[in-house]
Amino acid sequence: MTEPIESTRNDPTPEERVGDSKFLPVIVAAGVALIVILLAAVIFVKSRGKEIVPDKTTPPSSQVILQAPATRAA
Repeated sequence: MTEPIESTRNDPTPEERVGDSKFLPVIVAAGVALIVILLAAVIFVKSRGKEIVPDKTTPPSSQVILQAPATRAA
């Protein structure tokens, strides 16, 4: 009813693969891309970072002034 299990044909002593690894180029490319992105961010912040700081002569415009409710005399 059930067939006997056949032994595998795996070689117990496989030869070493040469030049088949793709791991190192991926790591090098990721490192280079990270350095390029960081340099671009530093250049962008240095060139536009001065525009983020508000001017000292302009008054703050984010204040909310609440007025007291008017009371009625009876």
